[in-house]
Amino acid sequence: MAIRRPEPLQFTHSLAYLYLFLAHHGDREGLTKPELDTLIAKVREWNDQFAPNARSSLETTLQEVQQTVDYFVALTQEEEMEELALHTIALRNYLPEQRHKMAVMKDMVAIAKADGRVTDAEKSIIAMVYQGLGLS
Repeated sequence: MAIRRPEPLQFTHSLAYLYLFLAHHGDREGLTKPELDTLIAKVREWNDQFAPNARSSLETTLQEVQQTVDYFVALTQEEEMEELALHTIALRNYLPEQRHKMAVMKDMVAIAKADGRVTDAEKSIIAMVYQGLGLS
């Protein structure tokens, strides 16, 4: 089955993918409401920089997160890993400055902490993305 990525694919889709992967695979519960709320807030912070107003930013964020969720749930586990690599590389290119990459890492830590604990699996995913973004 063909992978159906959001069209056009924005860098915030790549952010949402990394954050969703972390939340889904980071603990046994999968994606929790506090993680989803934090994920949306973090993607919106990036969109706020480019949107003409707050309402537009929120609408764009909700649309992009939903598109990313729809695309994510249709993937096999193998495809999820391949797509994680693709989006990590895309973000390395979209965000050439180290400070922006570090902002992504801070977002991931906030999402991991959102449900009250950070698991070893979440730490491993964060470390993998850290390395993939060229920060190590």
